Amino acid sequence: MKINLSDTASESFILSKESSSKAFHFTSTEFHLYIIKASLVVESENSNWQQIIPKLALKLNVYYHITDAISIERAKELSFPIYLFIDPNHVQPVFELNKLVDKQIFGSDFDFEKIGYIDTKIELMELEKINELYYLQFEIKK
Repeated sequence: MKINLSDTASESFILSKESSSKAFHFTSTEFHLYIIKASLVVESENSNWQQIIPKLALKLNVYYHITDAISIERAKELSFPIYLFIDPNHVQPVFELNKLVDKQIFGSDFDFEKIGYIDTKIELMELEKINELYYLQFEIKK
C-alpha cells in the first residue's frame, strides 16, 4: 500500500527544555514520518535566535523490535542527527527540514517480516546552557 503524504493532514508538536522529546509508535513496517519543518520561538524579545541555534542539537532515534527464528525478541536502535542550518538570508527562525523516515532507513536487503513494531523519537538537546525561554515547534505528517 503506497501512501501519498500530500493527502495526509499535517500536525504539530513542541519540544522545549521541559518536554525535550516526542515519540511515535508504528505497528507496521509501512510507516512514514515526514518532518516538514521546525520553527524556533524565543520568548525574550532581546534574544538573538541565531545565537541559540548552535547551542541546540536534534536527534532522531528509531527503535525496532525483532523476533528471530527462536522467538527471542531483541530491541535494536538507529540514530540520526537532524541539522538546523542557519541561512544568513533568513530573518525568521524557520527551518525547512523535509526529512522522510520510512522503511528505507533499514536498507533494501532487510527482512521486514521479523519486525514487530517501530518506535521513533525526536529528541532536543542543549549543547550549551541556554538561559532564554524557547521552544521548537515541529510540523510533521505521518
